[in-house]
Formats: sequence, C-alpha cells, structure tokens
Amino acid sequence: MSILEQQKNAALGYIASLNAWDFEGVKNRLSDLPEFKYEFRPASLHGLGAPNGFNKDKLIEFMHHLHDNIVKEFNFQDPHEFIQETDKSVVWISTKGRAHDNSPYTNEYTMILRFEPGTDKFLNVTEMMDSLFITDLQADLKKKHGRHQHNGKDCDDLSCSKAADKPQTSKTS
Repeated sequence: MSILEQQKNAALGYIASLNAWDFEGVKNRLSDLPEFKYEFRPASLHGLGAPNGFNKDKLIEFMHHLHDNIVKEFNFQDPHEFIQETDKSVVWISTKGRAHDNSPYTNEYTMILRFEPGTDKFLNVTEMMDSLFITDLQADLKKKHGRHQHNGKDCDDLSCSKAADKPQTSKTS
C-alpha cells in the first residue's frame, strides 16, 4: 500500500474513531514527537481554551471533557470533499449528533491533517468549524449552567471544567 493510501486510511480511520469516541484510536493516530499540535480555528474561538494549540495529552483530556459534558453523540457524515496529498489530508465534513441535553449537535468542519513525513501519524491538525454554532452553544451553556469567572473575567471556554457544571454565580476560581 502506498504512503498516500496509508495516510488517507489514517485520516478516515481518525474520523471513525471520533464517531465512536474511541480515544485510544485517536491517540494512536497522533505523532509522539514533541512538536505535535492540534489547533481549533477560527481564531475567534480562542482555540477552545488552547489558543496556542493542544499537545497530545491535553487534546485527549479535552475530548473526554466534551464527551462527558457537552456532546453525547458525534456522527460525522461522509466527507463533502476529501483531498489527499503526500503528508497532508484535507477533509470537509459535517456532523449530525446530539448534545447531552438531547439538542441537535450539527456542525461543519474542515480539517487539515498534516503527517509526520512519510508516516501515517498526524504531526499537526488544524480543525476549523462553524464558529457561529460554537458561539451559540457556549451561550446556551451559560444560560443553562450560569456564568462563571476566572480571574475576574467571564469564561467562554468550552474546555473549562465548569462549562457544564451546576449553575454558578460570578465566583472567581
């Protein structure tokens, strides 16, 4: 099997692992090199709590938090478009899932998956999503669970452990 086929299979396997909330499957597709980085974009989303990107362990921790508190079911559909080049896959894809409150979780993504040269391991992932959907989701979480603050500033971070907690008043933590 050519490296292009291996990398395409890795990208499609990654999406299947996300659908199954298979964190070990996700982790196995990520590079072990220290320069590994996973970024959420656009910049207006502030990296979903990691404006400079997540390392491997923090990404898996973030995914656990999403699954445990925000998104019950991901269901990535067949890609709208899939572009494969040597050491890079680009996927435009949508989800039809459910949040923990059973409201629809329907988002649209473009993922740029950059591989360690000549391997099927992701060295850098940039995941762009529908920022309006995410902004509305953050506002909905605030309505349902109350506002909370860190260092005197309102928290808009989906990765925050308080994002899905019981209602909070403006307490600094």
